[in-house]
Amino acid sequence: MKNLFRYTLTLFAATALCLTTACDKEKPEYPFPLPGQDTPTPPQEITTSHTLMFYFVGTTLNQEFAGNLTSAEEALKELSKKGGALYGKRSRPRVIVYKQKSRSVAHIFELKYGDGECVKDTLATYNTPAAMPAENVTAYLNKMMELAPAPSYGLVIGSHSRGWIPIDAENWTRCIAGIDGGSAAPYWQVAPGALVTRFLGEGYPFYGSYSTGHSNFFDIWDLADALEATQQKFKYIIYDACLMANVETLYDLRNCSEYAIASVSEIMGVGFPYKTVIPHLLGDNGASFNLDGVCEAYNHYYKVHGNRSGSVSLVDNSQLEALAAATKAALNETPQAEVEEKTLQYYDGLSPHLYYDFGQYINAVCPEGEVKEAFNAQLAKSVPSKYTLNYFYTGLSPHEGNHQINTEAYSGLATSLPSGKYRTEYAETAWYKATH
Repeated sequence: MKNLFRYTLTLFAATALCLTTACDKEKPEYPFPLPGQDTPTPPQEITTSHTLMFYFVGTTLNQEFAGNLTSAEEALKELSKKGGALYGKRSRPRVIVYKQKSRSVAHIFELKYGDGECVKDTLATYNTPAAMPAENVTAYLNKMMELAPAPSYGLVIGSHSRGWIPIDAENWTRCIAGIDGGSAAPYWQVAPGALVTRFLGEGYPFYGSYSTGHSNFFDIWDLADALEATQQKFKYIIYDACLMANVETLYDLRNCSEYAIASVSEIMGVGFPYKTVIPHLLGDNGASFNLDGVCEAYNHYYKVHGNRSGSVSLVDNSQLEALAAATKAALNETPQAEVEEKTLQYYDGLSPHLYYDFGQYINAVCPEGEVKEAFNAQLAKSVPSKYTLNYFYTGLSPHEGNHQINTEAYSGLATSLPSGKYRTEYAETAWYKATH
């Protein structure tokens, strides 16, 4: 089912946002000195309708990130050429990027566009620490907003990800053959020869180019704290990373943005097709955005390019607490109910599987009646738009390859509740505590 969703900013809404969030408070100084060069002088102010921010995590996907930027530049060139939607506008959206050039150097730059051209303008350069603390994310995002102040902000996070799983959920030093006498990875293992996917963070031991002293791994709750610490609730966050559209992950991130866009499965290495996505994010000269259009563009791109891995969801974060309440009521209907995992739609290549379809599972354990109806009504409010194809690809062992999706069962959200893995860690998640 496709639910058209279009959200249009108005001056009143922008003003209301400032009155109901921390916008009316003076932004605090950074909690620590930013590493690297002295704070650069902000560029000359222009009238900005909206700022779109890209935050690219780490370096192992740098080739793919470069492709994302090329795609974004192509979109901005098209929008700004004569006859384009942004041609000759006095007030316009701005596009700001944080990206590491190497393990030790990062840049903040703007994609400046006009008259069918687009160039990179470096605004700040930093020496990045070997192990990136989540607090630095707050500082870099605050600097980006300082350099391109606007009535509203949208954010794209490009990264690897494995969803809500804590960093210390198991002894990662034993996950790679030959490290500290360890054996081949019994669970999280990229299959030899697998295609590149965005399998948050990167670092030892998953990516061999990093040592124990180099890491960009963040626990989801630390990422949530870092985003909330900016004191800016983003209009939307696009999680261009694998396995992010699960209730456990998005519930932790619910206060970071009004809306979230993510996928239940692995995202192919090329990520979102920004050439066709950006026009939906910068509508009406930056005054509106069509998030359903973003999802449709993503799905269409992968339908044309391989006809797989096109699962994407738009989530209304303001509805997630109500979804947790509806889920709790549904689970309480039959607290001892069990469902065979093999009957459920899964979205990973792990053994045993970790991510199953959320809506399908709750409907399987909850008997017919008003409680189930209320759950499904709330699920529809929480996921106003969802798209999928018939197959998803996973690079994870032992089930690397294409896997079929039951499109009738697809709810747009995944969950780890039916899985037998990480039960101790699962019981500590905010989602579990809200639903049990």
